[in-house]
Amino acid sequence: LSSLLSPPGLEMLKLDKIHKISICVPFKAGSETWRYLLSSTGGNNSSAEQIVSKVNSLEEISDYKKAIQVRDPYERLLSAYRFTFEHGTSLKNSNNLNARLIEKYSYLPTDKDDTGKPTVSFPQFIQSIVYGYRDFSPDSLSLITDGAALHWLPFYMQCNPCNKEYSPTTIIKMETWLRDTQAFLNQSGIDPNRSFYLLNATPGGHSSDPDLMKKYYSKVKRSVLLELGNIYKIDFQLFGYDQDNIFNILDTV
Repeated sequence: LSSLLSPPGLEMLKLDKIHKISICVPFKAGSETWRYLLSSTGGNNSSAEQIVSKVNSLEEISDYKKAIQVRDPYERLLSAYRFTFEHGTSLKNSNNLNARLIEKYSYLPTDKDDTGKPTVSFPQFIQSIVYGYRDFSPDSLSLITDGAALHWLPFYMQCNPCNKEYSPTTIIKMETWLRDTQAFLNQSGIDPNRSFYLLNATPGGHSSDPDLMKKYYSKVKRSVLLELGNIYKIDFQLFGYDQDNIFNILDTV
């Protein structure tokens, strides 16, 4: 739980130095969307360096308005799986992740990506999250904490809202993204009357679709899903999501 005491990493922040706003966006929670949006907030006389830039310490943004963007943890996991394993991206081969998970969880069925090559199935993916710390040796744990795994690390480990060095004034949720984003921009003195686009939609339907979630999560044992919910329990509690929602979806006729 040391992550609860640590501030967000500087690399997680999307910044607009002109309007003094900072948004911490975990992987697979809309980071590309904010990169695009912030590039449009400064007007024609502002350089990209002024708007989307880096800082060397959190002290430099102590007077900024701050936000954290999140999404339903179950939806995020499905999105991360589809993005990493189904669509032939190079991410799944970082640290030989795909092959090692298939080998480790060979007692579960594998799947095929959109090129027809063997890929980690959704049950194997969830198994690695729930039991990876038990199943891999200490010198292999980076496999499930770094690289592609950053896309499914809990939110609080990437954008901790409980540290006084980065205390957010706003929590932006993907489910109410347009409303929340417009309100945050308005509070920050930025005209919210602009075009908004959520980028990086996954082919084959959005991962928030209950039918799609039911299709994938129904392949996973309920006992494993209970363990999964406990792993992300802090995220559910901190950001107001329902840990039992996946069972509500699965029980819907």
